[in-house]
Amino acid sequence: MSSFFIQVADSIVEELNEAPADTFSRPIGTVARIYDPTRELPDLSKLRVDVVLGDRKSSAISRVMQKNLVRIDIAFRQKVDGEPDSDAETAELDGLVAFVEEVEGFFDGPPRRLKYADFAVWQQSDLVYPYLPSHLGGKRQFTSMLRLTYVVATK
Repeated sequence: MSSFFIQVADSIVEELNEAPADTFSRPIGTVARIYDPTRELPDLSKLRVDVVLGDRKSSAISRVMQKNLVRIDIAFRQKVDGEPDSDAETAELDGLVAFVEEVEGFFDGPPRRLKYADFAVWQQSDLVYPYLPSHLGGKRQFTSMLRLTYVVATK
């Protein structure tokens, strides 16, 4: 049996992969759980969405129970076609930012539980975009990260 940390991440992957095609404003493709979101990818002409283990913080609830804050990161990456600082680039980036916010809305909202890890309850979302500003300038690549925090009680 895998750890509850991995179960939460895999549940996020499953929910994104099973979302009906019209859930988001753009195709999401196939989402995967990976360990290295910084590695170079050969082709980012299509949007790439990956789920990465973030971190976990634990504290005591009682002598026998533990509260775990499980943070899972969703990484978004895609090449940008518009010329730097052009209206076309701004429109393309605005669309990607709106898409990331759609994905956030898909998961957040108390007491949102995951379908395949219903023991995990959503607590907070954090968005970072652009996550790697140097990628936008140097590689013409949009990067963003959505961090989802869930509470998991364990013995």
